[in-house]
Amino acid sequence: MKIKYIVMSLFPIVCFVCGCVTRNTVKDEPRQTVLFSSQKAAEVFYQAYLLEYYPSQSGNGVSVVIYPPYAHHRHSTDNVYFNAAIRKADCNRDGTISEEEATTYLAYVRQTNKYAKSMHQR
Repeated sequence: MKIKYIVMSLFPIVCFVCGCVTRNTVKDEPRQTVLFSSQKAAEVFYQAYLLEYYPSQSGNGVSVVIYPPYAHHRHSTDNVYFNAAIRKADCNRDGTISEEEATTYLAYVRQTNKYAKSMHQR
C-alpha cells in the first residue's frame, strides 16, 4: 500500500524533472481563388468567416492545466480555414459566391455559434 503512495507522489516529480514531449503538426494547403458577385457578397462572406474561425473572446477565466508527458497538437493555417469557408459558402460550386450564398453562410455561422454558446453555458 505504501508503494502505491510513493509511486503516486513521485510521478509528478518525475514528469517535471524529465520534461514533456510535445509534437506539433501544421496543416497547410494553397489558398483557393474565389470570386464574389458583388461587394456586399464579399463583405458578408468575410464577416461570417471571421465570426466562425476567429470569434471574439469575452469574459475572464482561470484554468488549471495539467499537461501529460506527451502531447500532440495539430494546427491549421489560415489557408485551411479559408478554403473550408469557401466550401461551406459556395453551395453550387461554381467558384463565385453570390449575396444569397454569403447570407446563407452567415446565418449558418450565427446559428452554430448560438448553439455552441448555449452548450457551453450548461
